[in-house]
Amino acid sequence: MRRYLVPVLAIAAVTSLVASTGVKAAVYPSVGFSFDPSTYTYTYTITQPANGSYAFGYLQIDTGVLNQAPTGPWEMHGPYVSSVDQAWLQGFHTTSATTASAYWRAVGNQEVPASTAWVGVFTLRVPNSVPVSGYSLTMDGVVNTQNITQVSVPGPGLVPEPSTLVALASTALAGLLALRRKS
Repeated sequence: MRRYLVPVLAIAAVTSLVASTGVKAAVYPSVGFSFDPSTYTYTYTITQPANGSYAFGYLQIDTGVLNQAPTGPWEMHGPYVSSVDQAWLQGFHTTSATTASAYWRAVGNQEVPASTAWVGVFTLRVPNSVPVSGYSLTMDGVVNTQNITQVSVPGPGLVPEPSTLVALASTALAGLLALRRKS
């Protein structure tokens, strides 16, 4: 029994010492999410607290659909702060044949200082998609500032696009006509 008492007391002493030296956990921006199924709009609300540990100037959403640049499928806007578009640089990274990451990056002096309370609204519109489990990444571009948050992201749509439905219907109709002609 005494053999275990010494390590337990040592761990308690170290824990007490660390707590008394004021070592704090890093404070990152929080990520909120909403989805409008009528417009296929994904809205990410980023809240940078006044006691943040790092500046904020970069948001990345890892989607389950390929961007197919330069034409789409998505439209990106924001961030909006009090309805004013901050016009951050927007782009994407293709990560596989079926996935890509949308990103917004602050330019110039747009980065949000760590001590500034700030709420930005970012929108991503992806037609014919559904929310799936994925990730967002907030950071200011410097090593050790990144924070990954599990959040809903665009994924492949469950319902085919209208042109796909027309093609399926045409194929079915041609098959029925062929079957009728045969009999």
